Amino acid sequence: MQLSHTRTVTAAAFDDRNLLAAAGLILVLGLAQHGGLADLADEHLTMPTVFDRP
Repeated sequence: MQLSHTRTVTAAAFDDRNLLAAAGLILVLGLAQHGGLADLADEHLTMPTVFDRP
């Protein structure tokens, strides 16, 4: 099996200014999920809802 390390794309153009800024969120959110951030948040944080009002 041979691997090619040559670049096939020499230029890229994006029409959405936020595309590259949001692309890094996928990695960060995946790491947070893998690290159990949701479980920690559920354990230590509360969020008031409409039903919590008197």
